[in-house]
Formats: sequence, C-alpha cells, structure tokens
Amino acid sequence: MHSAQMEVKASKEYANLTRGRFDNKLASADELSRAISDLSSTKAKEAILQSDLFTQKATLWLLGGLKVYEEKVLTKIR
Repeated sequence: MHSAQMEVKASKEYANLTRGRFDNKLASADELSRAISDLSSTKAKEAILQSDLFTQKATLWLLGGLKVYEEKVLTKIR
C-alpha cells in the first residue's frame, strides 16, 4: 500500500512539473495530457488496492465469526 501511495505522490509531482512546463510553453498539450492521464491511472490502481485490502480484511473477519464481522464492519457503516 505504501508503494502505491508513493507512486501517486510521484505522479502528482510529475503532473505539477509538466503543468509548470506547459504554462511556460516548454511542454506540449499532449505531454500534459499524458501526465494527467498517468496520474488518474495511478490513483485508480491505488483505489483498487485499497478495495482489495478491505475485501481481504472482511473475509478474515468473517472467518473469525459473525460477531467479529459485526464489530469491525457494521459499526463503521452505521
């Protein structure tokens, strides 16, 4: 998870750098578009990883019993 978060941070910094280069006419619109697209893709990968981790946790909680699952999951939903 930490590597996914660092990848998002790096993509944000690259997008900001490219935005600055574009504003100063040192980068093309295509390059800026690719940087923004890469950032969105990286954020989506992070979200998928978070979802997968939650699913694994929920599965483990269910294996621990319904009471554990109710304490861990249902209290957060309510």
